Amino acid sequence: LDGARLTMLLGGGTDASKLRVELWVDDAIANIASVPSPGGDSLRPVAIEIGNLRGKRARLVLVDDTKAAHLNVDDIWLWE
Repeated sequence: LDGARLTMLLGGGTDASKLRVELWVDDAIANIASVPSPGGDSLRPVAIEIGNLRGKRARLVLVDDTKAAHLNVDDIWLWE
C-alpha cells in the first residue's frame, strides 16, 4: 500500500455480516467495508483510511455469503 485512503463504490444488500469487502494485511483482516444503507443496486461511495498501513502488502477479498442479496463493487481507487 502506498496511499492514505482506499475508496470504492458498493451496492447490493445491507447484511454487513454476509456482504462486505475485507482488506487483508499480514494474513489478518485490517479493515472491513460494508454496503451503506439503505442498500439496493445503487452504488454508494465508501472510504477506508489506510495511512497506518503504508508500505505493507495487502489484498481485497469480496465476500458474498448470502442467498437473499448480492454485492456490487466498482471504481476502486487508492489515494495518496
